[in-house]
Amino acid sequence: MNEQQTLNLNDSPFNGGVSQWLTFRLSNSAYAINVKYLKEVVTLSHIHPIQHAPKYSVGSIALRGNHIHIFDTRLCFGFSRSEFTDETRILIIGHAQNDVGFLVDSISGVVYLHNHQIDVTSNKTGQMRHINTEGTVSNGDELLTLLDLQKLISINKMTNTNG
Repeated sequence: MNEQQTLNLNDSPFNGGVSQWLTFRLSNSAYAINVKYLKEVVTLSHIHPIQHAPKYSVGSIALRGNHIHIFDTRLCFGFSRSEFTDETRILIIGHAQNDVGFLVDSISGVVYLHNHQIDVTSNKTGQMRHINTEGTVSNGDELLTLLDLQKLISINKMTNTNG
């Protein structure tokens, strides 16, 4: 993805009929984000702690001369913090003037989804409503939750929640 490309939160992931999604795991659950918002996926490197940071914050990393704020996606979704493994990755998302990173347990792959495959009614009901999903889709024998990046990147929500 182009270094200069940033996330346009007004774009709908459902424009154009088919969309490409990066799938990943948190705990034992499968999630996905639209790849058009993803700048890159990086392996875990040294994370520098930030004093007095909110509970979702892990710290920051230096990436090609830029400081990237890293959030623990597990904590954002109500899971407990876990140990980092060789499979842990950081999703770098372009946001306004600053990129942000989200820790995930592992990357599963990429899927192409047609609009008609996405159940958008699931984002209004059930256990996932607090995460604010774009919808769900059956992916083989598991349910894949498509994340609403406006909520995922809600820096205001994350930085104003201290724990």
